Amino acid sequence: MRRIWIALRVFWAALVSGAMARKMEEEILAPRAAAGPEGAGATAPADKAAKPVAKPRPEPRRAVRSEALTLLAALQREARFVDFVKEPLAGYSDAQVAAAARDIHRDCG
Repeated sequence: MRRIWIALRVFWAALVSGAMARKMEEEILAPRAAAGPEGAGATAPADKAAKPVAKPRPEPRRAVRSEALTLLAALQREARFVDFVKEPLAGYSDAQVAAAARDIHRDCG
């Protein structure tokens, strides 16, 4: 519970005071810069004149959508898939069912 209180105090101090925010940023980034790329773990005092190097932003990932989901979305958009699946097929011949399936499939393309 104490950590939550500390976190709230630090958050508000950084939000209200620009000087406090800069000081916190230096304290957070200094150990990482002092450790170097090897990650030696030594926490040497950081050089106050050195500015932290900004990391390049990663490119946003494009959403990968499978062809099956695209087809399902198209069928549901037309609301024909649900109608086709829920329709009782006992009263229809195989030729009628095949014709309905071809009709639904043709409208998807």
